[in-house]
Amino acid sequence: VWQYLGSDISSSLDSTATTNSSGAAFSLTLENITTDTISSYDAVVQLNTCTDIGATMSTTATLEILSVNVSSSAGTTMYEGNDLVITCQFSNPSSLSSDPSVAWTKDGSSFTGTTDTSSATNSPTGSSTLTISDASKTDAASYTCTVTYSQGSASDNIVINVLGSQDMNNLYMAHGGDGSLSCEFYGGDGTVTWSKSGGSSDITSGVTTENYDETNNKKVSSLAFTSVTSDVEGEYNCAINFTGITDTTETKTSARVYIMTLTGLTVTGGTNNVFDEGNSTTLTVTTSWDISELSYTPTVTWTLLDSTSTNTTLSNNSTDAYVQSFSSLAVSNMGVYHVKVDFDGNAQYINTTIYVRPASPTLVFTVEGSGNLADTRYVTVGYPVTVTCTFYGDPLGDVSWSIAGNSVSSSNTSYSLNTTTTDFTKVATLTMLSATTATVGAGEYVCAGSYTSDSAAVSKSLELVVLGATELSSTNQYASDGGSVTLSCEYLELSGTTPTVTWSIPGSMETSGDSTGATSSTKALSGLSMSTNNGEVTCTVTYSNSLTNTLTMTQYVRGTTPTSTTVKGSVGSSASITCQVYGDETTGSTVWSTVANGTLSDDGKYNMSADAYSAYSTLTYLTVSNLALNDSGIVYTCTDTYAHLTGTAADTTSAEVTVVILDVTVTASNDKPNKGDDITLTCDSGDHSASYSWEFDSTTITGENNSTLALTDVDFTAAGDYTCTVVYDDGDGTFTDTVSILVRGFVSLEQSNMEGSYNDVGETITLSAVIKSDVTPTTFTLFEDGTQRTINNTPSAVAGADNTFTVTIEYVAVANAQSDNKATLTVTATDVNDIEGVVEIYVYERCTLPTVSDIAKLQGGTLDHQESVTNLACGNGFINGGTTVTCNDGEAVYSPSADQPSCSGRKKGARDKNRKKNRNKGGGKERGKE
Repeated sequence: VWQYLGSDISSSLDSTATTNSSGAAFSLTLENITTDTISSYDAVVQLNTCTDIGATMSTTATLEILSVNVSSSAGTTMYEGNDLVITCQFSNPSSLSSDPSVAWTKDGSSFTGTTDTSSATNSPTGSSTLTISDASKTDAASYTCTVTYSQGSASDNIVINVLGSQDMNNLYMAHGGDGSLSCEFYGGDGTVTWSKSGGSSDITSGVTTENYDETNNKKVSSLAFTSVTSDVEGEYNCAINFTGITDTTETKTSARVYIMTLTGLTVTGGTNNVFDEGNSTTLTVTTSWDISELSYTPTVTWTLLDSTSTNTTLSNNSTDAYVQSFSSLAVSNMGVYHVKVDFDGNAQYINTTIYVRPASPTLVFTVEGSGNLADTRYVTVGYPVTVTCTFYGDPLGDVSWSIAGNSVSSSNTSYSLNTTTTDFTKVATLTMLSATTATVGAGEYVCAGSYTSDSAAVSKSLELVVLGATELSSTNQYASDGGSVTLSCEYLELSGTTPTVTWSIPGSMETSGDSTGATSSTKALSGLSMSTNNGEVTCTVTYSNSLTNTLTMTQYVRGTTPTSTTVKGSVGSSASITCQVYGDETTGSTVWSTVANGTLSDDGKYNMSADAYSAYSTLTYLTVSNLALNDSGIVYTCTDTYAHLTGTAADTTSAEVTVVILDVTVTASNDKPNKGDDITLTCDSGDHSASYSWEFDSTTITGENNSTLALTDVDFTAAGDYTCTVVYDDGDGTFTDTVSILVRGFVSLEQSNMEGSYNDVGETITLSAVIKSDVTPTTFTLFEDGTQRTINNTPSAVAGADNTFTVTIEYVAVANAQSDNKATLTVTATDVNDIEGVVEIYVYERCTLPTVSDIAKLQGGTLDHQESVTNLACGNGFINGGTTVTCNDGEAVYSPSADQPSCSGRKKGARDKNRKKNRNKGGGKERGKE
């Protein structure tokens, strides 16, 4: 039986008996022990196996609990600024041999604060106190108290949340500027309100409140201001009522808004800010607030917009940034002073104007154009002068002018008067309406006026001296090439001095007789060149006071020259001939001429043009078209008339140009010769030294290096292209030309219908001819041994390739008077002239019966067909009846009958069976010899 504080423990307690060899053991298990279970526990055992039934035994054990409890006097949530006291209560069992130790941590890290720890031996409890004064948001954390005993340790913690706000910064804004206040609360969410001290209600316009930031445990709100005015200035409050806090205390933070205004920029001394040059003054910026209240230093910038409208940033010349001091004012200090005060991004501006007037105005001479001005009062002659008188610093009345003691009014026609007024100046100008001369414009100039503020009179005077060159001339401005002139430069005298005179003359030329004096300088020139001496001549006069004046004139040197005295061209091309006319501008009437043709005109062969006059010369052109070899050596003359000095002998100049033809022409004495003719080829290369070579059908003809090539007894192999190549000795190039030769004649003439080797009298003979010609032969004639024969057909030439024609001619053979029966036929074909073909044929008569006397002569003899039957050679004796007379070719001539012997037929045999047919093998003069 288990007992607690003398009473049996409920059966719900776990009591289990375990038996072993030495007896029985009992255990008691307690769960979720608390301080309520701390006490003595008794185990009472009633024996039931002994003789003394009911006897009991008991034993006692005491249970002690180690416990820690942490608490705060303010609970878990508190407002910033209060003191935080955290107490740690812990048990102190009497059985412990020593007091426990106490340690504090903040968010898991060691923490040392104001602590007070107390415990006593044999005292059942102990405590430790942690104190944090004037708690802030950084004190919000988890605090843990750990108690360490000799037999173990125990701990407890508490989480503290601190409610509070971040201080707001004061806001400084310039009048009309923008800005914003921002407040921040921490410890929890809540409702934020804005108010202005002294205001009757909360502010809602311009308020922006963000949602509660749980991660960073903060609440943020802002109040924006735009285009502020002075009534915005004051103290502003931002308050929050935290949600879920029963304490209705309001957490608030405040800041002040300052509206900064520059109230003035004071100026000491002067009258209405007008000062005489050399006076002193101080400029001071005044403000609407105490600068010492600011937590930062504003940036102050001073800028001067002076009388010339130039902006200059000024460095501070005082220990106070809001002050500028001047001990001696100058005109350069006059202007508008701008002050900018930058308040942390918001700026305020203020300005004032300072006027500074010198003892007298400024008087300045200026020269129009390229005139010079030296020592402020020496001006170049020939240029109008403008006088500028400038009054500074104070409004001014009318300005008066005088020159050399003579008053100048606005009605004066020699001068123009003008006045311009600005904020700081009055500028009076006097302008000459004509150029200065030796007598006009020189003298003392005075401008005068009076200030408006105090009627003080001011004036300025300055003498103007006119110097410089007045005239530059030439004894002949339009000189001829190779001629001479004298140049003269006149100038005004600077008393007691001789100026330095510098001449600038185009090109180089001979000079003589140069001289320079107090009022003039001369330079004599000779050997003028039209190509180099045309141009601007300048005379520069430099005085001892450094004033420099230059006069310029144009010196012309007239003449005409060809760009080349020889112009080369080739046959069929064009030659461009150019003359350059120097000096004076021409009238444009350039005349071209030759000795043979006189004045030339635009007619297709000749074309004339000219460039515009430029750089003292004009280029004139003559183009000769379609050059031929006979154009070589012609001299062309260009004659030009000038625009100035019309009617004098020097008005015109001329030049000559020779045309040289570079080309070659090959001609033939007869480019269509008959076969057997002689011809000559000529290579004409003009009147130039050159070397020659010849080619026939692109093959060089060896040994032919002359300008002519002779061809004798030409035949058809001589027909083709003959090329002459000319190489000019002076390097002007290589030229070639070609002529084609066609050899005309009968290529062949032959009988085309002969049977055997002979023709009989009365037989029709057909001749076939092949003729070479460039035109179709139309007329044919036939001669037999010099006698014209009738052509039976109408021959018609048929064209073939390579200038050949074929034709057929027919005629009837007649008895031949030749002893050898051979006939020579000559055929003449006419195209543009006659060409001949020759062929030989043989013609025999038929056999006739011999007379008795003939037979008597033939007895014992033979008959030769080559002889007439009447001229047979006689044999000895008579032919008896029945005797057969035979020809020597074996054919029977006849066999006598009783009364009349008869021929056996036509006799076509020849003495030589191997004789060939006679025909023209070569044509022309070639005749068959067989």
